[in-house]
Amino acid sequence: MRTERCFSANGRERERTNERLEDKNQESTSKLNMSQSRFLTSTLGATKMALTNLEKQISVKLAYEWKSIYRMLVAMEEGNDETVDLAEFDKTCQKFNVSLSNEEIAKIRNMFCVPSVEGQDGENAAWTLNYKHMS
Repeated sequence: MRTERCFSANGRERERTNERLEDKNQESTSKLNMSQSRFLTSTLGATKMALTNLEKQISVKLAYEWKSIYRMLVAMEEGNDETVDLAEFDKTCQKFNVSLSNEEIAKIRNMFCVPSVEGQDGENAAWTLNYKHMS
């Protein structure tokens, strides 16, 4: 009888210890998840701000000469599909003294371009820009 009480007391004590450890683990995990969440939120917020600033920078660069660039693109295009190669767009911008950085070109490509039929997906693909969507 005495041994049974001893075992049951030890068993209850072990259960309480296990419960405390589980609570501490859950608490630690919760704190970790909250800190990771805060980090991701701040990182994503900064990324969105950077993209927004980049878009504004592109808009400011193109704003003054856009009408002239647009007219030249219309004159250059073959057919009425309102698209040109991204390289032709960049050359046209340069003719009007609008120089776009590689980062800005990449942003324009991601927002308004599709790979052309001849090009392949990837770095060396030829990209077709729908300049009408940029207006």
